[in-house]
Amino acid sequence: MYVPLQQITDHAPQGVAIVDPVSEKIIYANHFFSEMLGYCSGELMGQHISVVNAPTNISAKDTADIINSALQIDGKWYGEILNRRKDGSTFWSSARIFRFEDRDSGPLWVSYQSVITERELAEKAMMQAFTSLEHLSFGVIFLNDAMKAIYLNREAEKLVGLGLIDLESNEPKLSDSLNTTRLRQLISSAIQSSLEGCLQGGGNLQTNEESGKPMLEFRVMPLSPQSSSLISTRMASAAIFISRPRELQIPWKKLVTQYKLTPAEVKLASILTEGKSLDAAAKQLSVSINTAKTHLRSIFSKTGTNRQAELVSLLLSSTIPLNHMAI
Repeated sequence: MYVPLQQITDHAPQGVAIVDPVSEKIIYANHFFSEMLGYCSGELMGQHISVVNAPTNISAKDTADIINSALQIDGKWYGEILNRRKDGSTFWSSARIFRFEDRDSGPLWVSYQSVITERELAEKAMMQAFTSLEHLSFGVIFLNDAMKAIYLNREAEKLVGLGLIDLESNEPKLSDSLNTTRLRQLISSAIQSSLEGCLQGGGNLQTNEESGKPMLEFRVMPLSPQSSSLISTRMASAAIFISRPRELQIPWKKLVTQYKLTPAEVKLASILTEGKSLDAAAKQLSVSINTAKTHLRSIFSKTGTNRQAELVSLLLSSTIPLNHMAI
C-alpha cells in the first residue's frame, strides 16, 4: 500500500479494513474500524475476518464465506452485516466490499463499513412493515388514542371508498348504529388496553350482508408501544383488520412445512400475531417466560428474523396469520 493512500484510509470517517483473500485474514484496519469493534490499534491484524462477524440465522464463518464467494465471482459485495465487538456485543453496519488489485501485493479485499444507528434500523423496519401491509388482501387501519385513523392500507382505502366504513366523523362509523356502537366499544377497549400495557382488549365483530353491501368481519386489537413505534411517529394504539369471512386465516400448515415450526412454536407465534407481549403469551400458554424466550429464539432462527415486530410482519405477509391456529 502506498503511503498517501494509507494516510487517507487512516483518517477516513468510516471503518476501512483490508483482507488477504487467500488466508482471509485482516492485514489492515484503520483506527475507525478498530474502535468501532472495540479493539486497540493493530489488534485485529492477522485475525480471520469472521472474528468480527456475529452469527445470525447462519454462522459467522458462513457469513464470511458468502461474502467471499461474491467477491470471487463479482468482485464486490454490498449489504448489511451483524458485527461482533471484542466484548461480545453486536451492532449492524452497512458494508461495501470490493476486490482491489494492488501493484505490489496482488488482489486484496477492501471493506468500507459504517454503523447503522438505531434510528436507521427502526426506519428500515417501519418501511418493511408498511410494504407488507400495502400488499395485504384485507383492510388494515391504525388508530391513535383519540380513535382517529392515522394509517390505512390500500384495501382499507377501497373499503372507505365503497362506503363500507366511514372515517370522516370523529370516530369510525358503520352503516347501522348498533354495529357502530359495538365497533367503537371494541376500539375503546383496545386503546385502553394499549395505554395500560395489558393488551387484552379489542375483539371481533361481524356485520350482516344488507342492501348490496357484503358481510364483513372486523377484528380489533391493541398495539404495544414497541409495535406502534414501527408504524408511525404519531403513536398508534389500536388496529382494525377488515375482511370477508374466512379471509383472515393463518396458513399454519404451510408455515410449519416451510419453517419447520414445532406445535409449541406455532402456538406462541399465533399469540404474538395478536399483538400480545411475550410475557402475556407465556401466561396464556401456562409456561415460564424463559421457556417462551427459548421458543421465540428458535422461531427467530428458523424464520431468519431478529425482532418480534419483524416476525409478525413476516407472518402477516405470508397470507396473513391473524386468527388462531388452524391445524
